[in-house]
Amino acid sequence: MTDLATVLADWGLNIAFWSATVFMLFIGLAWPFWKSFWGINIIIFDFAIALALIPSILAHDFGLHVLSSTAALWVEVAALWLVGIIVIWRGGLIVTEQLRGTKHHRSEDVLTVRRNEKTLMNQETGSEKKCQR
Repeated sequence: MTDLATVLADWGLNIAFWSATVFMLFIGLAWPFWKSFWGINIIIFDFAIALALIPSILAHDFGLHVLSSTAALWVEVAALWLVGIIVIWRGGLIVTEQLRGTKHHRSEDVLTVRRNEKTLMNQETGSEKKCQR
């Protein structure tokens, strides 16, 4: 059973690292992510995940144990902290969008109702004019 867990962990590690890396590179080149806070957040988040997983990828896939280096250890610590900070930032983006969206939808609903009322009134007025003729 531990062999299965080891294989699944290795695959999971590689999928997490390579999907974050490939997504960041290809989508980052194809999408002007810098034009929105969401885009910046997504790209930096994938970068932080990939950066945090590099030592594990190097150890598992290539047998290089770089965490014995103080500099590499601090890079991983910074990357892990960055992941947490970005998740908190993303939470703030979600709350901001929800609050902005709620206000937007409320005003839009009021405008839609008023527009529909005017349309109905115009239709009724038009019907009355037709009846009067």
